[in-house]
Amino acid sequence: MFNNGNHELLKDSIERIGAGFAIYEKDSENGKFVLISANKIYENLMKGTVEESLNQEIKKIFPSYNIHEIVKLMNEALESMLSKEIELIYEYKFSTKWWRSIFSPVLIEEGPPSRVINTCIDITEKKILEKQLSEVNNRYEAVVQSAYDGIISVDDEQNIMMINKAACEIFGINSKTAVGSPLTDLIPARFREKHVDYVHHFEKSTITSRPMQERSAITGLRRDGSEVPLEVTISKIYVNGKLEMTAVLRDISEKSSLLEELLILSRTDGLTKLYNRTYFTELFQREIERHARYKKGISIIMFDLDHFKAVNDIYGHGGGDLILTEVSQIIVKNVRRIDSVARWGGEEFIILLPETNVKEAIEISEKLRDILFKHVFIYQELSIKITASFGVASFSEACDTSDKMIKYADDKLYESKTNGRNRVRY
Repeated sequence: MFNNGNHELLKDSIERIGAGFAIYEKDSENGKFVLISANKIYENLMKGTVEESLNQEIKKIFPSYNIHEIVKLMNEALESMLSKEIELIYEYKFSTKWWRSIFSPVLIEEGPPSRVINTCIDITEKKILEKQLSEVNNRYEAVVQSAYDGIISVDDEQNIMMINKAACEIFGINSKTAVGSPLTDLIPARFREKHVDYVHHFEKSTITSRPMQERSAITGLRRDGSEVPLEVTISKIYVNGKLEMTAVLRDISEKSSLLEELLILSRTDGLTKLYNRTYFTELFQREIERHARYKKGISIIMFDLDHFKAVNDIYGHGGGDLILTEVSQIIVKNVRRIDSVARWGGEEFIILLPETNVKEAIEISEKLRDILFKHVFIYQELSIKITASFGVASFSEACDTSDKMIKYADDKLYESKTNGRNRVRY
C-alpha cells in the first residue's frame, strides 16, 4: 500500500498513527522528493496544510534551514535501504519545537526503492527537561567547584564519589586519583577507628545533617603526610536506596592565618608598615587610661618631613616612598620597644612614649632630628638629604586628654616649621 498508493488511498490509514507520518517519493528524473501523503499531526512540521503541500517539492514544505539534512538522510535511507534518524529543531513564531525524525525506505520486490516514510515524534518536552537538568547540573558543578570550602561525597562503602577543587587543595591530591579511593586515606591512622564508629552511628541516626565542630580533633591527612585541622559539617541522602554522605570541610589553619593577616592590615599603614592613625588613636587612649591609674609620665612626638613635596616633584613617588619607608625604619630602630610609632598622614608621623616626661621626650626628639639630618638617602644612585620638624607634648593639667596632647604637639610642630624647620619645639 505504501509503495504505490496516493493520498486518497492512504489518508484514512495514516490518520490512525499517533505520530507525525508522511510518505515522500523521489522523482527518477530530477531526483527531487515530493510529498505523496501525510497525516494531520505532520502539519506541525510543515509551512502549510497537507492538502496544500501534496505533490510539492520538499523545499516548499519545510523551513529552509532543515532542508539540507532532511534530503541528505532521505537519500542515505534509499541508498542503504536502512532507516536513518535525526533530531531537528523547528522555529515557530511564538515557540521552538524539537522533533525526532526517522526516515525509512519503502522496500519493493524489484528495483531500487523510490519512496521514503518519515515518522516524526515531538520530543520538545524531553528536550526542555534535558536542558533544565543540564543547567541544574552545570550550576551545581559550578557552585561545588568554585566553593571556598572543600566538599567530598562518598558512597555507602565510604569511597569517594566526588571531590571539589578546594578539597583537593586542602589534601594536596588530584581529583582523578581521589575518586574511587577510600575516604579513610584522608584521615590519620589514629583517628580512623573513631571515624568508622561515628559514620556508623550517623548512618543509623534519624538526623540528616549534623555539625561536627564538637569533635575537638577533626584532623585531615595530606598527601605529603602532614596533618591539617578541619571544621566539618556532614549530611546524608539516600539515592536509589543507597546511602550517600557529603562532607563540607574548612581548613581552620588558613582561617587563623587569614584573621591574623586581616588584623595586621587593619592596624598598619600599607607602605611603611607602621601603625595607622586609627589603631594609634586606640593605643594612645589606652595609655592615657593606664596613666590615670598609675600616674606615670606619658609624652608624644609629632614630626613632619621638611620640603617633602619637592622630593616627590624631583624624584617622583618612587623616591618619596623610599624616604618614607626608610624614615620609618630609622625611627623604629631608635626608640624603645614599649614606644609606638605611627604614620599620622602623608609625611607626618607620631610617636607614643609611655612613662616619659617632657624632658626625656625632648631629648629623644633631638636625637631623632639629628639622625635624620645626618642620614643620606640613596635613590637610583642619587643622594638625597632631608630634615624634619618636631613638636612635643606631655601629659599635664592643660593636656589631660589624647586630643589635647595631639593638638598641642601639632601646634608645636607648626611652630617648628614657621621658625626655620629642622628643629624641636615643646
